[in-house]
Amino acid sequence: MKKIASLFLISIILAGCSNSSNIPIDPLLKLFEEEGITLSKTDPIKESIFSQSLNGVRPRAYSDGVSYYYFFAYSNEKKVSRALKQFEKKTASMDLINHHKYPMNNLLLFYIYNPNEQKDLDTTIKKVQDRYINTKK
Repeated sequence: MKKIASLFLISIILAGCSNSSNIPIDPLLKLFEEEGITLSKTDPIKESIFSQSLNGVRPRAYSDGVSYYYFFAYSNEKKVSRALKQFEKKTASMDLINHHKYPMNNLLLFYIYNPNEQKDLDTTIKKVQDRYINTKK
């Protein structure tokens, strides 16, 4: 009986855990494409602070051939907020490379770019951000 109760408890705990790989980001990738930014899945840069886990979630890495885009998918907006706070705390004393942060409902995007190689796409990404947020309302 104790084994059954233990198994039941474990299954409840596991069911409550979210797996970010099950949260689709395809609609967001399509919006990027519509704005002229084609992203391809890539391996994250292992030593980068942006490729580290935030609030228990590992990012999905994409590139446009020059810049990197790290997508963190959470089950809700509150977890995005916690992830941003965790990132700020982790990096408070660091001198970070050029980047922008874009919270979008349950998604968090870090855009990392080199101004010597590519213009800053912040304005275009903000359009994508606005469109994504408005489609989820």
